[in-house]
Amino acid sequence: MRALLLLAIAVVPDTAAALTVRYSAPAECPPVAVVRASVAEGLGGAPDDGAETVRIAVSADRSAARLALVDADGRALGERVVRSTAGDCEALVRAAGLSAGLALAPLRSAPSPTAAVPAASAVSAVPAVPDTRWSLRGASGVGIGLHPGVALTLDGGLAVAMGRWSGRIALWAAGSPALLDGAVGSGRVRSASLALGLAGCGDQGRWTACAGARAGLQVHSGSDFVADTDSTGPWLAGLLAIEWRVFGGVWGPRLEAMVPVGRLTLTVDDAPVWTTPWFAGTVGLAGRW
Repeated sequence: MRALLLLAIAVVPDTAAALTVRYSAPAECPPVAVVRASVAEGLGGAPDDGAETVRIAVSADRSAARLALVDADGRALGERVVRSTAGDCEALVRAAGLSAGLALAPLRSAPSPTAAVPAASAVSAVPAVPDTRWSLRGASGVGIGLHPGVALTLDGGLAVAMGRWSGRIALWAAGSPALLDGAVGSGRVRSASLALGLAGCGDQGRWTACAGARAGLQVHSGSDFVADTDSTGPWLAGLLAIEWRVFGGVWGPRLEAMVPVGRLTLTVDDAPVWTTPWFAGTVGLAGRW
C-alpha cells in the first residue's frame, strides 16, 4: 500500500476541525462509518460536519482511492491517491481515511487564518503508474459443440493486471464422460481436448470481458466401431468470454464462445459421421485468487 502526494494543502483556518466526509465506493467496500473512524484516528478526534469537505472515491476495481480536500467555496485544496496491490477494499479505505486525517491534523491547531503554512510540499509530484498485480484464475463449465455430445470443461492459469487491463495464460481441458458420450453413426464416441490459451481482458466493476485463442489437441475414441486415424488431430479456436463476479467480487458465472479455426472430421469406414461445428459454447463458474 502506498500513497502518492500530488498537491500540497494550502492555508486553511482553524475551522478545519469541522469538516464533512463524502465517500463513494463499489458495493463490496465498507460503509462510510469505517471511513469516518479512520479519518478520526488520523485527526485525533471525530470530524464534525462543517464547511470543508473530504472526498474519498474508490475505483471500480478497488485498486485505488482518491482523496480530495475542498473548502467552503468549492476550491480544491489538496489531493492524494492511495493504491493497493492486494485488492482488499477495507484495507484500502482505512488507509485512505487515515491518510486524510493525518494530512488534516496540523490544520486543526492552526492559530489563525494568517498563520504561515508553506504553499507547496517538498514532496515532488510522482506520476501515477498502475500497479502490477498477479493472480490465479480458474473456471469450470459445460460445453456444446466441442465434441460429439456434451463436454465438461476445466481451465486454470495465471493472470497479470495493470489497472483495469490484464493478460492471461491458462491450461484448458475438455472431456466427455461415459454417461455423456456422443452418439456417432451406429456407435458412440468418447472425446477429450487439451489446449493452451492466451487472452487479453478488461474489467469494469464486477464484469470482465476477454478475447483470445486456444491451441491444442483433440482425441476421439469410439465404441461399437473402430474410428479411423483422422479422428485425432490438432485443434485451434478463437474465444470470447464474459465473467460476472457476483459472489464477493471473486466468483461468478462465465459465458464463453469459441470459433474453431480448423475442423476435424470423424469417419467410420471412410464415411464422415461428425465434423467440428463452426461454433462452440460453454457456461459455468469462474473465480480468481
